[in-house]
Amino acid sequence: MQSGKQKRAAIMQKRQIRRQQATRPDAMPIVAASPRCWSSEQVNRSRLKSYNSYGDPEFVTRGYYEDKPFRCVDCKSEQIWTAKQQKWWYETAQGAVYTTAIRCRACRQNRRAAPHLKKEAKCKTTIK
Repeated sequence: MQSGKQKRAAIMQKRQIRRQQATRPDAMPIVAASPRCWSSEQVNRSRLKSYNSYGDPEFVTRGYYEDKPFRCVDCKSEQIWTAKQQKWWYETAQGAVYTTAIRCRACRQNRRAAPHLKKEAKCKTTIK
């Protein structure tokens, strides 16, 4: 059975060996960069809309926005919600932090124009 002093000495020796191995250049692990690093934007937490949650959204903990693929719910086309668009949505437009894009730009524009077209149709029918 070892004394506390002997256990501590053994632990310190193991730590010293690990430190020496970690500082060797050939032992350094190679960390692969994210495939989408080049299209990322930094998160500015102070500009985000406040949210009442115990945890942070993924992009906040990561510290940057990255491109996210999604499928449009109307036309079913594959789209990319870019990091720049996300930054605008969350920080400038003050969108809720747990929301994501679900419609492509063309479908959003069609959806916005639809109520306007309905009003025009009603006006034309009431004038007659």
